[in-house]
Amino acid sequence: MATADQPMEDAQVQEQDRSPSPAPPPPIATAPGPRATALQKLYADAIAHVLKTCSYNNFASCFPTPAKEVPGSIKHLHEQFNDRLGSNMRTNFEDILTERNVVPSLNELDALIEDAKKRKAKAEEEANGQPVQAPIP
Repeated sequence: MATADQPMEDAQVQEQDRSPSPAPPPPIATAPGPRATALQKLYADAIAHVLKTCSYNNFASCFPTPAKEVPGSIKHLHEQFNDRLGSNMRTNFEDILTERNVVPSLNELDALIEDAKKRKAKAEEEANGQPVQAPIP
């Protein structure tokens, strides 16, 4: 005869029969690691170089008549152009980093490289001076 506790006991048996879930992957930092920081610095330097190349003299040479007739307006236009160009380039780059998940991917690469270095050091330590054989894929 079945008791009121029978469904509960069946559920416990089913839970025990299941294999445990795999451990979740370790969290990946969203703050930029060394590679992501280097990429962001490289891009910031590239933007600064582009904006520096777009000097007032270069800009004014594209508009010789207005530069001669109303130089104050061209200076103001040049400032606005450089500000907007720099802002748009930074925004587009940040959008690409976000859309393509670049920072977490570079952080994961940093973690994989660090793990490989640790495993290599451990294998060399365990080899006691003998040559370490690379694992066969």
